[in-house]
Amino acid sequence: MKPSPTRDRFLSLLGKFPTQVQLDARLLGEQSFHTHATRLIEYAVAPDEKVQAYLLMPTGITEPRPAILAIHQDGEHRPYEFGGSEPAGVAGDPNLQYGLELCLRGYVVLCPDRFPFGSRCLAKSRHQETFDRFRVFTRYQGQELDLTEDLYRGCVANLCLCEGGTLLGKELSELQRAIDLLCSMPEVDSNRLGVIGHSAGGLLGALLMYVDPRIQVGCASCGTFLIEWIYGRDRLRPINGFGNPLVVPGLSEWGDIDDVLAGLAPRPFFEAHGDLTKELVDRKSQKAWARYSELGVPERYQSVAYDAQSHLFRLDMRGKSYTWFDRWL
Repeated sequence: MKPSPTRDRFLSLLGKFPTQVQLDARLLGEQSFHTHATRLIEYAVAPDEKVQAYLLMPTGITEPRPAILAIHQDGEHRPYEFGGSEPAGVAGDPNLQYGLELCLRGYVVLCPDRFPFGSRCLAKSRHQETFDRFRVFTRYQGQELDLTEDLYRGCVANLCLCEGGTLLGKELSELQRAIDLLCSMPEVDSNRLGVIGHSAGGLLGALLMYVDPRIQVGCASCGTFLIEWIYGRDRLRPINGFGNPLVVPGLSEWGDIDDVLAGLAPRPFFEAHGDLTKELVDRKSQKAWARYSELGVPERYQSVAYDAQSHLFRLDMRGKSYTWFDRWL
């Protein structure tokens, strides 16, 4: 009989996490506005590895505020120059400035660069010259797409496996360090923490909330799906072949993302899907609805399919997400 999926078993699949070091956070730059301040900071996540992030601070903080970790998407833009700068409203798609928009509602918001985006992209790494000799291109939707950075990401994923870890473990460990940073700030109420993300950011937000009980509320846009939809002998997708974080040995034997969503209960979680049919969303959400209902809190989980037929975070759905945080935080 297959054992039930649990958080401890999930964590064991992720393998060895990077060695923790002191955060050693420092300020790299700051811009002040009438409504808020945008600070570029840097902190350590592992030996010889640092992360840059945008810290958004509302003006006039007089007591600890709720805080939100805003996780950026992967996206199709190459090179991977947009990281935390996109949700922070510094660069990228103006429809994905959810970090900035939440700050303007009074939240302290942290927008870190995931690997290998923004300050951590291939062009800024010590491996750029090596990968210049192994450029990878393809035609996609009528344009030439440079996949060299995806190859770089895949090589690092393989390195993680060789060292007894996984790329997903690395990502979640780094995001937990971002939560550590927020909890260390006197301006933050560490009992009122949320997470939000679009696309890959939404998926990582759900996974982070699953493994980190400090996060009380979550919102995801176009983020969650069933692993069985993308991996299988009859349904391989090339775009998932380079360093996908969900390549975790034994994960499909453990369970699927619907088990993660059910495992978030009773903490409030909101999902918006602009690119999946209602039938698919209902299938993916079934276990979560059942679990939240079983605990007597069905109002704490919402999974909405809206007819956008596009992988986007529409304005009205961002508004629903922000109202969700206002309600529960």
